[in-house]
Order: sequence, then structure tokens, then C-alpha cells
Amino acid sequence: MSKTPCQYAIVRFMPFVETGEFANVGIVMMAPAARYFGFELLTRRHGRITKFFAALDAKVFRQAMFELQEELERVHRLLKSEGFDRHPNTNDSEFAKRMFAEVLRPRETIIRFSEQRVVLADDPIQTLKELFAYYIERNFVTKESRETVLVSDQARHSMQPRSRLHSA
Repeated sequence: MSKTPCQYAIVRFMPFVETGEFANVGIVMMAPAARYFGFELLTRRHGRITKFFAALDAKVFRQAMFELQEELERVHRLLKSEGFDRHPNTNDSEFAKRMFAEVLRPRETIIRFSEQRVVLADDPIQTLKELFAYYIERNFVTKESRETVLVSDQARHSMQPRSRLHSA
């Protein structure tokens, strides 16, 4: 089975441009060869976002995500109306690529996108779910992985010579 190239970007919530802090809140993906456009957004269980940006009213986050979801659904409908979900056609594939680039275009809003990335997938729908689990739900963080990082940090610090400022 051949793999399908998928273009994707991480959706970032950045309410305070001044600090540059952001939280990953979704994935948007397009696989022109598979005639696929999809996205997954953090719309439930967003406590870590609202706790991280504690000074921000949670309604701002919920509204931003609602508006983004509506916009991405509109793009999906537009692509379908242009025949992107049917048999391949060079024109609608190029149109879809331009639409995807427009979605990712940098704007001065609280929703931003990472640089465009590429992944080879057996199944774009499953790959979208896996990317969401990794970048947004952080499924790689386990108790064991945190303990490994902590132990390696402690070992590295104990091996470093102490400066004179730290000696008694």
C-alpha cells in the first residue's frame, strides 16, 4: 500500500501577542492526492488552556474556537462544492492547495498556525487523529517519561562542576 503525502499545521491559541506564548489547540490537514481536508480542534476539556492563560476570560477561548470551527467547516463545504471530494482533477486540486495556503496564512489574530509540515500516511483520517493525540493531547507524556526526564536532569546537574558562587 502506498503512502499518501499529507500537509498539516498545528493550530495555536496565542491571546497575548506581547509575550508570544501559545498553546496547541488543533490540527488542520490536507491530502490532495486522497482528496481529503480535515481538522480536529480542542473544543472540550480545555481547562489546561484556561489555566495557562488565567488572566483571560474562558469565553474568549471558547468563542475563538467556535469561530475557527465555523471557518474550517466553511472551507470544507467550499472545497466540496468545487468537486475536491470527487474524482481527481488538476484544477480543483490546485484550488484546494491554494485554499489550504490561505487558511494557514499569517494573520494578526489570537489563532495562529505553525509552519506547514508534511507526513506520509496510510490513512489520512487516522493520521489526523494521531497528530491531534500527540500535539494537543500530548499522549507521549506518561508518568514513566516524566520520571526519566527528571532523573536525567538530576544526573546532568550533579555532574556539572559547581561555580564559586554556589560553594559554601
